[in-house]
Formats: sequence, structure tokens, C-alpha cells
Amino acid sequence: MYEISNTISYDNTMKQQTAKPKPEQEARFCLESSRWINVGGSENSNQSKDHFVREQGEKALELIRESFQKTDGIPSLFVISPFTTVKAGLKRMISTMPEYKTDKRIQEWAEKHIGTVHTFQGKEAEEVIFLLGCDKNALDTVRWVNNNIVNVAVTRAKYRLYIIGDYTVWQHALVMQKVKCIMDSYALRALKEIAEAPEKKADKKLVEALLKQVPNSESFQVNGQIEEILVNTFQAALEDVWTDQSLLTEKQMNDFGFSAVSIEALEPCVAKSMVWSIRLYFLFDRMKERFSLNDVDLAAVP
Repeated sequence: MYEISNTISYDNTMKQQTAKPKPEQEARFCLESSRWINVGGSENSNQSKDHFVREQGEKALELIRESFQKTDGIPSLFVISPFTTVKAGLKRMISTMPEYKTDKRIQEWAEKHIGTVHTFQGKEAEEVIFLLGCDKNALDTVRWVNNNIVNVAVTRAKYRLYIIGDYTVWQHALVMQKVKCIMDSYALRALKEIAEAPEKKADKKLVEALLKQVPNSESFQVNGQIEEILVNTFQAALEDVWTDQSLLTEKQMNDFGFSAVSIEALEPCVAKSMVWSIRLYFLFDRMKERFSLNDVDLAAVP
């Protein structure tokens, strides 16, 4: 969240970051890391400009239920949306949950913890769900969302930010392009810095936490289907991290049975994906060896 705010609103001039959560706090978080959760769907009604997308609301409910299952009290969780119709749609959906009528905690939470960006200005929660809404018919509305709206939303989160929305739609908001790029690249940038400075002491738990934040295969899908724009956005994030775009080393190519000639003979998009996969493999392999991370599955490299 710090990285997003620092980039979109402070031109990278902020220096103060939030302290890491305590283990007992992490144990009650919905997910292990902040992430963009891609969910597509259609708005309730194009005519009334209701930007609530039921499928996205259902995903938010999954996280909300998870949060209540992990605490005996009221979860420190906000659901924030840029739009009043999305807020209202989620509240209606929650009111139909069977447990809503039997668990007063949910009633109390829903009354005060779901709102628009302006509702929570000046407030914080351990976790924030940024519920975007909108479909492909609402691109003018998507473009209306600006840096200030996004900055206020993401900075409400102390430790975890879960963005639920369809990136194939939200790519049309420049600020959300930046947000997605930062979320995709943050962990990889930190891992690369650790790998390139072996003389500096690094914490194994930090590396393990960063590895959990690396985008997985679901990051490139909307409703189970691979979307080219998501792959391209991830590769753009990688290019922002690896400023040296030179070809792989001879050893790296040989280990995978390639040569410079054979890679150059591939279709450009295939060659690009292959080079990035090999580059990431060797980054994770260095982390695995240096920190004795025996449970790291290098076959899961994006």
C-alpha cells in the first residue's frame, strides 16, 4: 500500500513505511498477501448505472466470511468502493446471508465497515477490500476514477489490500495500470535486490513472505481464462524491475536447452515469455539455495 501511494500521489518522496504486522495479526488475515483478484461479470443494470457486479460481490463475501471465521470479535476489515451503487449492492448481498440474521457481529460490521472512499477518509483497518465494480460498458466511468480516489482507498489498509475487479476493464484507468504494475512487481523487485546484494543480511522469513506475494497463475486469469492483457501487464512490470534487457547468459540458456539462435528463431511473444520464465526461475533458484527454502516449487514459476 505504501508503494502504491508513494508512486501515484507522492512521486516516490515518502520515506515512512508501516511496521510489519505481528504473527497473531497475520494469523487472522483473509489471505497471505495483498493481491489483485480478477473477477469479471456484468453490472446490475446499464440503464440505472448500477456498477455492482454480482460475481465480484460474491468474491468479496468469501473474504468477509473468512475474516469472521478467524476472529471472535469485529474484524478490522473495510470494504471500500468508488461507487455508492457497489456499496449498496454488497450490503444487499450481505443481508441475504443466512448468518447475517444470527450473528450480530456481521450486522454491526456491515453497518460501519462498508462504504465509499469518502466514508473512510482519515480511518484505517488492518485489511481493505477495494471492490471496483463496473463492466466493459462503463469505461467512461472507469476513466473517471483518479489518483486521489485510489490513494485514499489503498492507504486505509495497514497490512493487506485486496483489489477485486476485472482488469480487462480497469486497464482503461491509467492509475489502475500503475497499481496493477506495482502489485505485480513489488515482491520481485525486493527479491531481486536481495539476490544482487549477497553481502547484505536478509531475513529468511522476509524472503518466504515475498515469495508468497509473487503473482501466481490466477493473476493472469479472469473467471478461469488466461487474458493476454494480464500477461502483458505482468511482463511490463518485469521490464520495470529488470532494466537490463540483455539476453540470458549462455549458462542459463544451456540449462534449458536453448541457444541465442534458437530463442531468436521463436515467435517474438513466445521468446519473450520464455526469457522471462528462465530469468525468474534462476532468481527463485538463488533464493532457494541461499535461504535453504526446500519447499519452494520452481515448477510454479509464472
